[in-house]
Amino acid sequence: MVFVVGLALAACSDDPAAAPATTTTTLAPGDATTTVPPSPAAAAVVEAYEASWSAFGAFVNGEGSGEPSDYFDGDHLATVVDRIAQYADEGLELRGDADLAPSEVAVVGGAASLVDCQIDGTYAVDRRTGAVVIPASARPQEVAVQLVLVDGRWKVSSVDYSAEGSCER
Repeated sequence: MVFVVGLALAACSDDPAAAPATTTTTLAPGDATTTVPPSPAAAAVVEAYEASWSAFGAFVNGEGSGEPSDYFDGDHLATVVDRIAQYADEGLELRGDADLAPSEVAVVGGAASLVDCQIDGTYAVDRRTGAVVIPASARPQEVAVQLVLVDGRWKVSSVDYSAEGSCER
C-alpha cells in the first residue's frame, strides 16, 4: 500500500501568490522519498532549456519568433545557426517532439548545468515529398547541457550528446 501525503506550507505574507509550492512526500513500505520544488533559478534554467528545443524546431521550419541568439549563446549559437541553414539548404522540415527529462540542475551565479535523459522524437522530412530523411530516436540519450545568464535570460551555451541508450528512464 502506498500513501501520498501533501503538506501545504503557510507563507509569511498576505499575498497568496507568494505562498511556497506544495511539498509532497510519498511513502511506501520500507521506502520514503520527498519531492522538493526546484529553486526559482533552477526552474528558470529548465524552462529556458525546454524553450530552446521548441525554438530550434520553429527556426528550422521558418516559424521562429525572435532570433536564435534569444535562446542560444557562444559556440553553441554558431552550431545552431549552421544547422538551421543546413536544414534550409537541404529542404528539410522538423516534425515531432522531444521527450525531455532534465535533472541534476546546478546554478552557480550566471552559469548553470543540467543533465537530460531525453528521447528525441523529432525527425526531419523532405519539404517537397514528406519523406523521412532523418528518423526519430526511440532510445533514451543522456545530454549534458550548459547555460549562461545573459542580460537576465538563460541561454544554452553547450550541449554534449552521449550515445543513444546511454541513460534509463
